[in-house]
Amino acid sequence: MMGSWRQAPATFEDAGLGSVRTVNSSEVTGLQRIGATLVFVTLKACTAQAPNWHPNADEFIRCIPSRCVATPPHVKTCCPCAGDGLQRNVVWNGSLHTSTLKEGDLHATPQGLLHSAINPTCGDVEYLAVFNSANVVTEKAIPALLKMPQATEYMDLGGFGAFMDANPNPPSGAIYALGGNCSQLCADNATVAPATDGGSSGPDRFAASLSNAPVVVEDEHGSHRLLTAAELPALGDVKKGASFSFTTVKNCSFPAPHYMPHANKVTMPVAGAVNVSVLVNGTQLLSHELGTTGDFFILPKADLFSLSNELCRDAEIVAYWDTADAAKTYPLADLALLPEDQLAGAFGVEGEPPLQPAAPGAFWPFADPACSERCSRG
Repeated sequence: MMGSWRQAPATFEDAGLGSVRTVNSSEVTGLQRIGATLVFVTLKACTAQAPNWHPNADEFIRCIPSRCVATPPHVKTCCPCAGDGLQRNVVWNGSLHTSTLKEGDLHATPQGLLHSAINPTCGDVEYLAVFNSANVVTEKAIPALLKMPQATEYMDLGGFGAFMDANPNPPSGAIYALGGNCSQLCADNATVAPATDGGSSGPDRFAASLSNAPVVVEDEHGSHRLLTAAELPALGDVKKGASFSFTTVKNCSFPAPHYMPHANKVTMPVAGAVNVSVLVNGTQLLSHELGTTGDFFILPKADLFSLSNELCRDAEIVAYWDTADAAKTYPLADLALLPEDQLAGAFGVEGEPPLQPAAPGAFWPFADPACSERCSRG
């Protein structure tokens, strides 16, 4: 049920262009159970992922923090890095829609839509893609691209014309160098600014900020934000619906234990670290530590769980929900059946006296004051 997308096998890797790493059910069997695949992409400076489309899966990508790595090495100023210049292009209703994503933004691409990702900056850009299929099919896009009314504009935007001439039958999802003067500008230590939106107008149908999503609950111990189709319309176009959450857990705190009655969930820390505790089948208690090096944990619906933060810094967690119904259930009675040592060790609560006075859905402090005392000492 646990894995790391940073350490996944590379399905494409080139030192000068970037890499594509895929986590599927052959590495983590739990992905087959919930029907999901994770893909971690690194785009080097002035590169792009060749246009492609997926007939059986929707794709959700999020720019993630990364080291600011200049290319070539002697360049002193890295501009911009870590998702501050990633362009995501989607062909929808015969038009080209371009979103410029910053770190923490989320982009949704419904199945069947032609798309690509472009890094026009002088630093590495990394993003994580989540697919709602355990067996993702990726189709080559050249035939569809040539039939598109805006084919010339699309090819110019990504320098794809020169790549197609040199690679008449490229592999799906291959990474290629951008045309034009992007590389020369980087070599000259000049800033390469992201292109402006060439196709979209008004609110972005396909992209939104996850870290600024509407707040569901917030108190002194943490907050929970939920991004749905109301803020990101493309989420309403995916085959089963989907939601994404952004949760902040303060030090020595944890969200009230709960389960999802309708949705499976993939949980991924993006700052700090958390311990995840899961009650499987109402009898077996599993606990794992998740760091920010690419760890993820699969939480099947109906399994009671919680996340705890024992560090003296905030933890931030991004989660993918595989349906639009992100409802939670807080069965405190189930917790009361656990031995008290498991309650204290896994969920940070005590069996007697009664659990915690906080309302379900809120964030709770640890019952044991040792963590707070340690953090207060710095």
